Amino acid sequence: MTQPTSLRVQQRAYTRERLLRAGAEVFGRKGYPASTVDDIVGAAGASRATFYLHFRTKSDVVAELGERLLVETRAFYAELDEVLATGSRAAMRDWMARALQWMVDNRAVLTAADAFGGPESYRSVDSFVERMPRWLERWPQARRREARTRIALLTNQFRGVLAFEMPVDGEHGDFTRENVLDGLTDVWLAGLQPPPA
Repeated sequence: MTQPTSLRVQQRAYTRERLLRAGAEVFGRKGYPASTVDDIVGAAGASRATFYLHFRTKSDVVAELGERLLVETRAFYAELDEVLATGSRAAMRDWMARALQWMVDNRAVLTAADAFGGPESYRSVDSFVERMPRWLERWPQARRREARTRIALLTNQFRGVLAFEMPVDGEHGDFTRENVLDGLTDVWLAGLQPPPA
């Protein structure tokens, strides 16, 4: 029989989660560089002492938040492998819409992780490609480095949509959510097309 989790362990987990949620909120409001531990504990309704029981620095907060998103991101790329196997533009556009909405929903943490991680945050692209074995298999062995490079470039372009505040909900001048989705879909389909055998 499994022992029930102690109240102390539950409280510790709750407090850590509350600090993480507060960190995401503060990073979204102030940006990672301008955010402080005091901002995080204020938003969480906690003390600095409590913060330091769970984290050493604010970078630990963003690192843990980023790790959680990395798991979800890898799942999106596994789905992309399925979509590319179908060859369907409609399926690709649906994937793109869901992925873009996920990025919007997680904008604060993604932006903070980029500011914190810099170039390191893009090394995770290899772990995305590993979730796409069927797509990668369609590339000649000698050109698989090029395939990985394409995923990295397209992923950075995708993040750029958020960085440049393209219209992901509504419109801005000539740009609408629909034409941004259509453009991204077509660029990704073309960019991910393996070379002819």
